[in-house]
Amino acid sequence: MHKIKNNRKKHFPLIIYTIIFILLVIPVGGSVLAEGNPPDAPAEEPTVEPTQEPIAEPTAVVEGQVSRGDPIDRYVAKSGTDSGDCSSISSPCLTVGYAIGQSSGGDTIHIGAGTYLENLLIDKELTLIGVSMEQTFLDGNNSGRVVFIYYPYKVMFVDLTIQNGNATSGAQNGGGICSGGELQLERVRVRWNISSDGGGGIMSDGNTTITDSAIYENETTNPGGGIWVYLSSGESAQFTRVAIHDNQATASSSYGGGLNITEGSSTITNVTISGNSASQGAAINNSGDANTTLINVTIANNTTSESTAIINYATMNFKNTSLLTTLHPTALMEEPLIQRVITWTAAAAAVSPR
Repeated sequence: MHKIKNNRKKHFPLIIYTIIFILLVIPVGGSVLAEGNPPDAPAEEPTVEPTQEPIAEPTAVVEGQVSRGDPIDRYVAKSGTDSGDCSSISSPCLTVGYAIGQSSGGDTIHIGAGTYLENLLIDKELTLIGVSMEQTFLDGNNSGRVVFIYYPYKVMFVDLTIQNGNATSGAQNGGGICSGGELQLERVRVRWNISSDGGGGIMSDGNTTITDSAIYENETTNPGGGIWVYLSSGESAQFTRVAIHDNQATASSSYGGGLNITEGSSTITNVTISGNSASQGAAINNSGDANTTLINVTIANNTTSESTAIINYATMNFKNTSLLTTLHPTALMEEPLIQRVITWTAAAAAVSPR
């Protein structure tokens, strides 16, 4: 007992000193470790590089504005004024040309009833929509081509008429429309246009789609009194429920009075080609490496002075197609000096190829 008591006395000062050290070094409620660091953790998180570029925050759009790139509907009416950006239906602009200048690619221009005497240049992707073929008229006033479309822009016309274009100053194509890009027509009339060097109504140098439309009473020297479609390899033209009539190519050696097709792949479905005239191929001239298919097509009453209603220098496929009353002894001619293919699957055809 005495020995144990002596040992306690011997270590008592050491215990006192230890308690005093702890009270001085460690604040009340504190920790031996640096604040906020778990045991054995580094003082800072390691930096990790992102695996992709950070995504920028979207730019705020001020109320009443449209962010760049969003398509806008613009409006034109005979009661309008050429001011502002034409984006209010209650404050339309007066001219289509002004609205085109205010537009960006992808916009739609709505054109009210009336006749607009304009010669339009289009250098962006647009859709132009009228009220109907009988109410909205883009009129070249016989002072120039009605519409010129720059490459490579896609332009669509809906529910209107294109008329009275004149592209005869020098060698010009496409009195009504000359398109270097992609052309689409839906419920459109193209009439009373003239050009000096092909495509009296339309010259389309690219993909072409024409639906529920009429191309008539247009004129050129040569070729393609109604329309000339000049396609590159891989490009195509689609004609569906279209009337191509009473167009003319007037030169002494003209061809393709109604329709002239060069290169590419074309499909003509439920179309009537009638009353057209040219010295050769009064209805259709098919040339280059063109591969053209006619389905449920009526070709009638076309006038040619030298050859036939159709001249084929390339490939043509006929299905349920009728050749009727061409004002020349031969309805269809194949050029004997150039390799070409014709297939005829129309059991009810009035005239078969020879």
